[in-house]
Amino acid sequence: MKSTTFCRLRASAAKSPITPLCQVSERSAGASFVLAAALLVAATTPPTASAQSVTYAGTGAVNFGSVNVCPSGKATPAPCSQTFDLVYNVVVNSTLSAIKVLTTGLPNLDYTLASGSTCIGVVTAGTTCIVKVNFAPIAPGARNGAVEILDDTGTVTRTTFLHGTGIGPLIGLGTPSQRSFGSGLVNPYDVAVDAGGNVFVADFGDGLYGDNKVKELLAVNGSLPANPAIKDLAGYPKTAGGIW
Repeated sequence: MKSTTFCRLRASAAKSPITPLCQVSERSAGASFVLAAALLVAATTPPTASAQSVTYAGTGAVNFGSVNVCPSGKATPAPCSQTFDLVYNVVVNSTLSAIKVLTTGLPNLDYTLASGSTCIGVVTAGTTCIVKVNFAPIAPGARNGAVEILDDTGTVTRTTFLHGTGIGPLIGLGTPSQRSFGSGLVNPYDVAVDAGGNVFVADFGDGLYGDNKVKELLAVNGSLPANPAIKDLAGYPKTAGGIW
């Protein structure tokens, strides 16, 4: 069995545009494609929508504009956040069970639910309700999210997409410290990180090593623990002889 060492990835890296820190193999193009496909299947498979209880009163995605990326706990340089009221028309008498405000599929990041939202509980046809969303970017660049309103069965009845831009400097990182993961990975090629700090690796198979699967190293509170749990996501094909 081969032992493999690659770079440690922390929460701060997960919230910024991903820059490769390690040289990859010439076979990485195929693995990268499969890794991207696996991420889409694992992280962005949309929920099944029920009949719409509410409809968004606006048009298209909600643009929060440009907001400064401010240090944690600081209110400068202003503005560090932007709050919008999203108005929904109630189509039928309904009971709404929850409001989810997500950033790239995860809660409590750039977009969060603000107090005072009324699209929850019993709502009456012909009235309106409001979802208050706060946008406080945690990294520069385009920041995408969504509001999901759930009915009394827990099914998404309405999704509204969000987008905004974080304004701030990007920091160039020096050579990172390295750390070995000695379990579950045999012949890894390429790495990607989602907004929650989870790390995805294509475990390349050449007939002798690796099992041709995309594996997810599960983060805890935004970063990898010393011995992360590893979950198999999907397998992918290889050509004869195991060469891409």
